[in-house]
Amino acid sequence: MDLESCPIGQPVTTPWAPDHAYRAALERWKSCRMLHEVDQALRAFLAPHLPQDATLTFQSPADGDPRPPGGAGQAPVVHLFMYQVCEDPTRRNASWTDVRDGSRTVIGRRDSSRRYQLSYLVTCRAATAAVEHETLGQILAAFAGADVLPATCLSGSLAECRLPVELVAGSPAGTESARGAWASLGAAQGAFLDLTVSAPLVPATLDVASPAAGLHFDFNTDATPPPAPGPAETATERRFTTVRVRENRSPLPPRPVKGAGIEEPHDGGTAR
Repeated sequence: MDLESCPIGQPVTTPWAPDHAYRAALERWKSCRMLHEVDQALRAFLAPHLPQDATLTFQSPADGDPRPPGGAGQAPVVHLFMYQVCEDPTRRNASWTDVRDGSRTVIGRRDSSRRYQLSYLVTCRAATAAVEHETLGQILAAFAGADVLPATCLSGSLAECRLPVELVAGSPAGTESARGAWASLGAAQGAFLDLTVSAPLVPATLDVASPAAGLHFDFNTDATPPPAPGPAETATERRFTTVRVRENRSPLPPRPVKGAGIEEPHDGGTAR
């Protein structure tokens, strides 16, 4: 048997998109820096709610002290450790959207955006447990008073897309995941807070042509009008001929059918 011509057992070929379409899509997505922008937004949001001598880091709680040598050893260190990133497929937009400016004019087109849930393990390390709890309490109060990150804390693509960056702190499901993430680090566990951030991943905007500023009609009144048509150029008069079809209303005699009970005479007599 010729295995190469047999369809059974052959690998399935995937109809890939053209190379130019793939490269165009890659160019739209490669400029996204959503994870870094969320970190910077959280730093800007929590800075007013932390003690002045506190240090905010995104390193793992199992790592060493992020403060430089000679720093204040009694100052608290807040860890925002991102341990999980997963997409929320229920909130995926499958169509292109119009990008408008302040005057509601379309200035571009944007591909469908996607939302991702970023899970953070929020911990604090300080000289005493009381200081750790006080610092975590201030962080919890800040997240409890805001369901979304303020627009003043956003930058980059998060500020341009004008989509909300949602916050959920201390959810039961997230707490179980954070406990498992901390156990996998192999460090001594303490008080912690789970934070889930729902952020959009938005591709670059495709520019469109600017709308027309106005319409200009030019009527040339100085042009010489075309000459009038002569007698030979005049269209001939149309004549219509009426045709009447007279319908023959006299009935036609039935045609004899052979074998239908009618006998033809042989001696000049009439048929019976």
